[in-house]
Amino acid sequence: QIVLRLSIQEAFSALLACGAWRQASVDAPSFWRGLYSVHLAGGRDLEGCCSGPDGWRAEFLRDWHLHARSPAFVSWRCLSEGGDPRAGHAAVLLEESRLLLLICGATSDYRFRRDVEVFDLETRTFAPLPCPGIQPGPRWQHTCALIDGVVWMLGGSNALEESVWRLELQGSPPREGRWARFEPEPGARFQGFAAQGHTLTRVESHDGGGGDGSGGGVWLIFGGKVGGHRLSDATLRFDTKQQDIMSRLQLCVSPPPRFCHSACAVGDRLFVYGGWAPEPSRENFPSSSFLSDTWMLRLGGEGWTRVRTAADPEPRCQASLWPLGDGGRLLLFGGASHNQQPDRLSYGDVVNDLDTVHILNLNTGVWLSTATTEPNLRGGVLAMAPGGPGGATLLGGGMHSDAGSEQPTFRSGMWAVDVRLPAP
Repeated sequence: QIVLRLSIQEAFSALLACGAWRQASVDAPSFWRGLYSVHLAGGRDLEGCCSGPDGWRAEFLRDWHLHARSPAFVSWRCLSEGGDPRAGHAAVLLEESRLLLLICGATSDYRFRRDVEVFDLETRTFAPLPCPGIQPGPRWQHTCALIDGVVWMLGGSNALEESVWRLELQGSPPREGRWARFEPEPGARFQGFAAQGHTLTRVESHDGGGGDGSGGGVWLIFGGKVGGHRLSDATLRFDTKQQDIMSRLQLCVSPPPRFCHSACAVGDRLFVYGGWAPEPSRENFPSSSFLSDTWMLRLGGEGWTRVRTAADPEPRCQASLWPLGDGGRLLLFGGASHNQQPDRLSYGDVVNDLDTVHILNLNTGVWLSTATTEPNLRGGVLAMAPGGPGGATLLGGGMHSDAGSEQPTFRSGMWAVDVRLPAP
């Protein structure tokens, strides 16, 4: 038995060039499974991932088009270079007003912010949103959600008072906002939320209604660093119409604890990728505790399932993750890890800011990398939201470091990322 160690692109190019898929003597399902098994550890069985010979051929050809024939299928557009530099902030899209709210975050020298900035998708300009009255504490690595016209803000670094905040928007389009601390009802088990680096994701419910004002969705929280030191593996349901607005799901299996991971939803499934799981007893600079695993939770299921994948991206935290097209693929961009043998222990020499793009085919479990056409955008903790021009994904701000630097560079601006999915 001869084992070929080829990259996916090399295998695609060689096999397509010789026209092997056209040979009638080749058993089609075995051929396509064998093709995907090139470069996969353990000769993983992919039977059933694609239905019939045409299914295998379609998956193969589409991925080959994406990653070999069309290396520039990702389109990057800088919508604006304006705005205030910030990273680790949250973004909330107001679809009717075509406005994007950018909430809190950190800026140069890790100074935490408490302000709200508005990006107008029509004029492509930034402006502050006045928020008179009581203000939440400055923070980053928090999450926000728009539910019934109200913006909810959960957790964040430098926000360990366990408070949950509501932002009431005044007018349409909003002229100003009014913050208020959420006060739990007497007797409620939920009394606060002190986590950072967690995720808050809207997942479609089975019955088309979640009772949370999100148009038939359920909001799920996963992971994070709690109280500034303890990593969590908890999955919580966030429902503003319940007495206990947060309740832990009782699941038989959960991913290992982590924070600064990536998450997105495809229908009634929640996906989590990577993150950071530093051990409290070990020195974590540079850290070797970054993750590259992928997990899936189906709403209503008994527990999480680890997605069996091949050709995993480099372990990382703080990356951006979103679904493509009909939800058959996930796109992973950027993030950060640590160089294990840096020349110096300066921030810029240790931190490895990534600009790579990887696409996971959920049918086959194969990660494939592709070229990025925007070298100026890299690193992590960018704000991300759907709803850009032509259905593009919006990425704002973020931070990166340069060799020898003692502090990261915090960026401003707004980008739109388009992904073209060619037909097989």
